[in-house]
Amino acid sequence: MKMSNEQSLTKDVYKEFLEGQFLILWFVQEKLDVFNYISDGYEDHKPILVNNSFLFFTAQVFSRSIIVELAALFSDRNTNKSNFHKIYKAEENKNQIKPDACEKIKIILADCASDIKTIERLRDKEYSHFDFADKSGISLHFDHYDLMNKLYLVGKRILTIASTQRINPEKNFGFAFDTVKDSVESLHWLIETHSSNK
Repeated sequence: MKMSNEQSLTKDVYKEFLEGQFLILWFVQEKLDVFNYISDGYEDHKPILVNNSFLFFTAQVFSRSIIVELAALFSDRNTNKSNFHKIYKAEENKNQIKPDACEKIKIILADCASDIKTIERLRDKEYSHFDFADKSGISLHFDHYDLMNKLYLVGKRILTIASTQRINPEKNFGFAFDTVKDSVESLHWLIETHSSNK
């Protein structure tokens, strides 16, 4: 179905682009909340978490998924149509945000270059193609806790700048980060209920 000229004039392509990025980051947030909850339980030696292989494996599956999604947002590749670099590189997004906001986003991404290379390597080698350095088995651990949490916060910062620093201030908008915690709250309730029934 074709859009009318009037619809195409009112359509905010840039906003839709950022909303797609927000959706990816929202999925990252939901999984990261669960991953952090389980990981923190291991660190605190909570018996129900330490002794539960299902929860441990769940955390690892979420970790792998988070890395793939963060790579989609941060990796400057044409195959990643939702990556943050397209905020200032894509032709359809040009002249949407203030020049100093563009510069801020470029600097933020440049500062994360080493972390971005790490998630690209993990995504390309280990997580997508199972090309592990140690061929004896798949390593299950919480090694990338800091990396994932850091890049999630960076993603929030980039989206906040990109949505609130537009050339036309009337088109500014915001995202409701941290408003939904359904997954981790369900897990917390399940664990607390199980613990109190013992």
